[in-house]
Amino acid sequence: STSPTALSPEWIACWLLLWTATTVVVAFKNAAFGDVSTITGDLSVIAEENATIRSTAAAASLAGAVGLVGVALSGAGAASVNTITSDTRAYVDSSVLDSARDVVVDADSTSNIDAVIISAAASLGGGIYAGAASIGASLARNSIGTVADPSEVVAHITDSSADAAGDVSVSASSITRAIK
Repeated sequence: STSPTALSPEWIACWLLLWTATTVVVAFKNAAFGDVSTITGDLSVIAEENATIRSTAAAASLAGAVGLVGVALSGAGAASVNTITSDTRAYVDSSVLDSARDVVVDADSTSNIDAVIISAAASLGGGIYAGAASIGASLARNSIGTVADPSEVVAHITDSSADAAGDVSVSASSITRAIK
């Protein structure tokens, strides 16, 4: 604007991303399937879960005013809220297992969040009485599991027998990574 008194409209830009990934992975053997045996090889109950969220949020704002009195205000904000919840379970219950090699019960969970958040604001005021103000804000909130829904990784053998010529292995592992 080039009038003697120029006030720029306030320019505000906002961007908000909400991502939620929920997974449930279950591998099991129970009495309903009967006894299980192998002549060669391992007897395995394996549950694997992989969850990834990649988010990018960006906002930009520019304002300018020129005149006898020039005032420009500008604001930009970007936010990303990312949540992964998962339950990964591998188990044997009320069963008889007989393996020519190993018995393996394994639950593995891998969760990754990669968030890029960018905001920029600029303002320019020109005149005898001129002012300019700008603000930019960015926020990333990443969580793997929540208080209400914690992510769980569980492996177990319950009320069962497991005979193996080799090893009986029960394991659960979780790898989590959040980058912002």
